[in-house]
Amino acid sequence: MSMCHMRTTANSDLFMETLSATESVITVNADCHVIVGGDFNVDFSMAWLHTEILRDFCARLNLEPTIQHDNSQVDYTYNFSMTRYNTLDHFIVSGTLFHVAVESVSVLHDGDNISDHEPLCICVQK
Repeated sequence: MSMCHMRTTANSDLFMETLSATESVITVNADCHVIVGGDFNVDFSMAWLHTEILRDFCARLNLEPTIQHDNSQVDYTYNFSMTRYNTLDHFIVSGTLFHVAVESVSVLHDGDNISDHEPLCICVQK
């Protein structure tokens, strides 16, 4: 097995373990609405292994990535030396919130930000 394949397998295992832990919290709190946010290292426009794993996770738990919401104004959340752009950071919300409460999803492109990730913002109705 090549070193690259071992890293990919280890990364996928860690990704699935993290999603499994998240699923446990969501399942225990099944009567609650869910907003999960962070750097998933997944771009829903790309056919990557982790993208499919996250899509399956969302479908199984009736969650929706807000990047797919009509009110999403997100162009990218990550840049590699200002030459390659991806949307790797996401809010994933319960289906009910997605359909009735999400007012906007945006990204802040601020020249003072020294990170290669941009802050992601979500507004939901009370």
